Formats: sequence, structure tokens, C-alpha cells
Amino acid sequence: MSSRRSPMVEDLKQLYRAELVEISEHLTKEEFKKLLYYCTDYISESSSSSFSTPEEIFRRLEEKEKISYEKVGFLTKFADKIGRKDLVTKLNRYEITRELMIFAVNRQGLGATINSSTTSVGHRLAEMADVVQDRVDVRAQGMINSLLGSGKNVSNILDVIIREAVPGSDETQNWNDLALCFVIAAGIVWLVLRENQESDNDALQVAIDLASHLWSMMAKIGTWEEFCKFVRKRHTGYSSVPEPATDSPWKMTLIDLIEKMKENFFNEKQG
Repeated sequence: MSSRRSPMVEDLKQLYRAELVEISEHLTKEEFKKLLYYCTDYISESSSSSFSTPEEIFRRLEEKEKISYEKVGFLTKFADKIGRKDLVTKLNRYEITRELMIFAVNRQGLGATINSSTTSVGHRLAEMADVVQDRVDVRAQGMINSLLGSGKNVSNILDVIIREAVPGSDETQNWNDLALCFVIAAGIVWLVLRENQESDNDALQVAIDLASHLWSMMAKIGTWEEFCKFVRKRHTGYSSVPEPATDSPWKMTLIDLIEKMKENFFNEKQG
């Protein structure tokens, strides 16, 4: 387990740092000054003159445990306050990517190999999935790799399954349907992770691509923070894990999971 944990965490950390570098490059001088002021509680006035780049501020925030690859909410709030919706989007997509990976490793049975902030959407949804469906020993038999290798966009694969498992979701646009779409996307990442045991990079890249697609769906309804609150509300706290069931085709496994989660967690009857 330890051999898989380290590469996956390192990949996420690398992605996190890349996001911070891009944010740093796109902050104006005036926005940098605002960031410095926003961090007054963590950077004393007497030492503020020694900070000349956003990266230096990010490093201080990491030292103070305000930000990390596990949590970027502090920066998201700052970006929102200064009206940089593009940076909010970038950080939201990163968080969705991370949570898709967390769902995948939890369904894979790797336990808490990677963490997230208190939102824990991936972990919560994985627990809910375990309540309604055994951790099926899915043998996708190369089908996921075949689909991806055919040049078919992974977002198109997601849309195909959504149309079958959550019909009408593109019209209803509610949190229940989005949560189910998130589980489908996370399930695809999980299957890619299972098929590519020797590397986590493929699963991470798929998660990045699907995160962008999911964010576009979410933006029509509300914010990432609102979605996290919705999932926490529906999460019942179950943690018991059923015994593995017999093999099932990968597509039917996802559709069966969505039907059960729809019945138990994400339906209009629950308000």
C-alpha cells in the first residue's frame, strides 16, 4: 500500500504546485498587494516588505497550514473577494480532480491514502457507494483503455453513461443529479485506476479532464462550496464495507450503483 500511496500523493502535490505557479503568474501587482494584506494574520507588517512574489506568500501559508494540496479554500475565498472568477474556477477544478481521485482510491480499498479538506466529497460519496453496492471486483477487460485509446473524449464517455443512468439531468439541473454525475465520473476514474495498476498518472489525467466537465455542469446550478454542503447533508455516516460481490461488466456496475444511490440518497423525496 505504501508504494502506491506515495506516487499518488506526489502527483497531486505536483498538480497543486502547478496550479499555484499559474495563479502566481496571473496576479497583477495590485492583486499581489491585496494578497499580502489578505494574509496579515500570517505575515507581520514588519516582515511584509521581504515578500516580493506570490510564491513566497504561498510558502508562508503552507508553513502556517492554511493551504496545502489537501485544502485551497483560503485562496479560493481570496480570489472570489477580488473578483477573479477565473482563478476560482481553476481552484475549483483542482478540488474536483482531487476528490475524484479520493473516491477512486477509497473504492479501490486503499483506505485513506490521500486526504482532503473538511469538504471530503470524494470520501463521503465513496462511503455512500459502499453502503448501497459491494466493492465489486470489476474486470473491465481493457474496455476503458480501449475507449480512451480510440480517441473518444473521456467527457463523451461520461455523457453517454449519464444519459442512460440519469436521464434528463441536463434539463433538471439539480444537486441530486449532479451528485450522481459526480459518482459516475469518479467511477470512471476508479476503473482506469484498476486497469492501470502500474501507474496512477492515467487515472489522474482522466480525473483532470472529467473535473473540467463536471465544473461546467456545476456552474449552471451553483458553487463548489454549495455542492460540498449538499453532499455533507446527504451523507449518513455509514462506514461499514460489504464483502466483494461477483464480477460485473463495468458499465452495468456504474449504472447499478447510480440507481441505488438515487434511491437511497439523491432523490426529490429527501428535500
